[in-house]
Amino acid sequence: ADVRVALRARRDAVAQALREHFGDDARFVTPEGGYFMWVELPEGTNTAELLNSCKERGVTFVKGSDFMLEGGDNCLRLAFSAVTPEQASEGVKLIAETLSSKTAA
Repeated sequence: ADVRVALRARRDAVAQALREHFGDDARFVTPEGGYFMWVELPEGTNTAELLNSCKERGVTFVKGSDFMLEGGDNCLRLAFSAVTPEQASEGVKLIAETLSSKTAA
């Protein structure tokens, strides 16, 4: 029961941060269980490049193309099980800021 409560809080923090920092630019379904959230960003987003830039800021995720034979270049998988809700929110914020700085350049 304690693990479910902790995971729910972390999942909810990720979902809220995605809504807050990405708005309609991030499509996702809030999972009813598990440890990960699949996020689809706008077409043309290169999550491989985004990942490299995010790592420089201390944030990581798994790029969607790692799970597909073709496609997934604009998708990413966020793990929320090993971070606090605050860390999850901050991580999503940093991903959004990194993406914004790349698209503004």
